[in-house]
Amino acid sequence: MALPSSLRAYPSLRLLWRVYKTTARALTPDLDRHEMALMHDAFLGGARSVLLMLDHELEHRGPASAAATIRRLNRQTMAIMAAKQRMQH
Repeated sequence: MALPSSLRAYPSLRLLWRVYKTTARALTPDLDRHEMALMHDAFLGGARSVLLMLDHELEHRGPASAAATIRRLNRQTMAIMAAKQRMQH
């Protein structure tokens, strides 16, 4: 899924949530309000954890280490997504 140009230029949790929610509704159209609220809480909890970890990395190890962590997490995420796609075919 391609990201909107506004998300690529300046990411925000609101825009990330909108993409996440749109994808979830497309994959599971019968989500009720309770499930959506639980999903939103999980999304925010995950986002907060990642931000806290990156803040700690920046403070204690510097920007190069934080950038390396971001690249590593991106590679892991892409590997997980590729494995799921292989399982679907």
